Amino acid sequence: MPPTNLVCPACESKAVKAHSIGRVPQKSEYLPSDYQLMVCSHCNLWFKDNIPSVTQLKQHYCDLNIDTSPWNYSDRGPHEQRLDTVLSTLPDRAKVLDIGCWTGRLLSY
Repeated sequence: MPPTNLVCPACESKAVKAHSIGRVPQKSEYLPSDYQLMVCSHCNLWFKDNIPSVTQLKQHYCDLNIDTSPWNYSDRGPHEQRLDTVLSTLPDRAKVLDIGCWTGRLLSY
């Protein structure tokens, strides 16, 4: 179950609901592996319920090494499957802005 105080990180609406449960391989001591994929009924943002703190993110990214990172795994979690579905419905030559994509693995499809 998502926390009862969870709000949308984009519009701050409390109209969020769980869509599916996911797990990514535990690759960082700073970031959680279990999450729920949430959707905001107000602005339609899809996001993970387990949002790391700024401190956790900074420590995680400081420790990453693109040459040795284990983050290039092949399993596609629920958030990635949802993105794959959305991307497959876009018209030819559509443009997508991905911020913070690191290696580009998420949108490589």
